[in-house]
Amino acid sequence: MGNIEAGTIIFFIYSEIRKSGILDPVVIDAEDTDVVVLSAFVAHNTDGILAIKRKKDIINCRDLCPEDRAEIIVPLHIFSGCGTTSEFYGCGKKTVYDKITKSQEACSLLQQVGKQLQ
Repeated sequence: MGNIEAGTIIFFIYSEIRKSGILDPVVIDAEDTDVVVLSAFVAHNTDGILAIKRKKDIINCRDLCPEDRAEIIVPLHIFSGCGTTSEFYGCGKKTVYDKITKSQEACSLLQQVGKQLQ
C-alpha cells in the first residue's frame, strides 16, 4: 500500500463514516498541524460534528476558523510551509494567518488555488 500519511487515512475513514449516513460526533486525537488544518476545512464542508482533542479539551473543528476562512486554510498552509520552515524565517503560522486574512486580495487569490490551470 505504500507510505500513506496518517491524515489521509483519518479523513478517508471519516468520509466513509459520513457516507454510510452516520452523523454521530467524531473526535480526532491528533497534534499534527496538517490534521488540524484539514479538520478545519472538512468540518465546514461536511455534515455532522467533527471535533479534535487538544490536550484535555475537545474543540469543535468549525470553531477553529470562520467558514469563509476554511476555504483558504489549506492553500495557505501549503504555501506557508511546515512549522519549522515558517519558524526559521521568524514568522509563525498564526502570524501569517492573521496577516493574510486581513487582506481581501490575498484571500481572493487563495480561494482560486486549484480552480484554474494557471
